[in-house]
Amino acid sequence: QVNKVLALFSSAEMAGTADHPNDIAAVVFVAATDNKKQLLYFAGKDATTKVAWLEKEGKEAVMAVTEQYFFG
Repeated sequence: QVNKVLALFSSAEMAGTADHPNDIAAVVFVAATDNKKQLLYFAGKDATTKVAWLEKEGKEAVMAVTEQYFFG
């Protein structure tokens, strides 16, 4: 199953939706220099989309869809 997950992450489908490293680096820079005592920063379209989905649908629904996506 690990190979299935790794294959999915390296697929053209996933590569087409990946965020640009510079966008992620910009969030990391802010996190490192903003002097906030903030533990979480969401970086990129994928993360912000998934957080919104989690808030809307709830943990169980998101976990069920994710499990189906990766493990069939």
